[in-house]
Amino acid sequence: MKATNTKNLPIPIADAIAFSDFFPAGQLSASKLIDSSQIASLKKVNSVEEDVSDKVWTLISKALLQVIENGSESQRHRRAYSIVISSLTSIQDKEKEHEKDAQREEAIATLIGNLDALLQSYYPPTDRYLIRQSYAVEFEETYVCFKGTDKEFTDTKSTTIFDTIPLYDKETKTLYYTKICNTFHATKSDLRNSWVRESNMQAYILQVNGFVVEKIEAIMIFKDFSAARVDSPDYPKSQIETMLLPLHRSEDIEKLIHIQLKKHMRAYHGDVAECTPSERWAESDSWSVKTKGLPRAHKTGLQSIEEAEAWLGANRVRFINAEVEFKKGKSRRCESYCPVREHCQQFKNEQLKNKQNG
Repeated sequence: MKATNTKNLPIPIADAIAFSDFFPAGQLSASKLIDSSQIASLKKVNSVEEDVSDKVWTLISKALLQVIENGSESQRHRRAYSIVISSLTSIQDKEKEHEKDAQREEAIATLIGNLDALLQSYYPPTDRYLIRQSYAVEFEETYVCFKGTDKEFTDTKSTTIFDTIPLYDKETKTLYYTKICNTFHATKSDLRNSWVRESNMQAYILQVNGFVVEKIEAIMIFKDFSAARVDSPDYPKSQIETMLLPLHRSEDIEKLIHIQLKKHMRAYHGDVAECTPSERWAESDSWSVKTKGLPRAHKTGLQSIEEAEAWLGANRVRFINAEVEFKKGKSRRCESYCPVREHCQQFKNEQLKNKQNG
């Protein structure tokens, strides 16, 4: 994808948003695996631009993990030791290359050994926490593909699935899934479905690599938090809160991996499945009850006109001038967030259908 800067942000800021020092530990990340294969396919075959102004919260999410890592004393010291050891090893290699004094080469080797021993002694890799470390698992998948007028074919391929684990506590066997989000994520479970899938994928990868995961907690940092609303029902009580996410069985995660791998492999050969309602962030038609002139509805999310009229009838004494209002469902990701919507026939068909239906 090509990064653009239509808002003319200062170059250092635009570069920071577009830059990534991410080094993949495998072929397919867990987040891409559980996401739409159609989006991945359209990105592959089209020249797609994405403005840096649309990636600000992605940058902040990545920065959050970096700050957590930098805030860990053991992580800082391990990194410092590792840099020194790496530098000395480089010097040692040059000494060998130019056949310099053997005594100096031996002294450097001794120093490296001593530093490495100190590192393992004072800051062992078996620290309580894993922070921003990548792990992978290999899957072999057989899939059947049919594209266009070509003959159907079957193929088997091995794929390495990986992810960067944000934070894991070895002592409590807890995986922490960090998320910068809006406050409504704290109350609407359907908006957290992707969290559950991705965090369980991370838990599965951890367990395959020898770690035990007994629970998953989402650490939610609310970017729209307002202290003035903490007395409202269901509103978060602080700017950062934790929430337990369901932990699925390993066999269920394996089934999901097989299903998604088949979709991505078929899409790679041109046999592309359309995005599901969940992948489109689709909202169904709904009805609400509100009074004209008031900023907020009295009741939202009603699933039929009959349900809305029944609710209004039961509450007519409280809301004398209230009326039932219809809200057309839409695919929020397609309309506002998908970078390939201009190339997507499914989105164009949905727009045409909505236009025909008024």
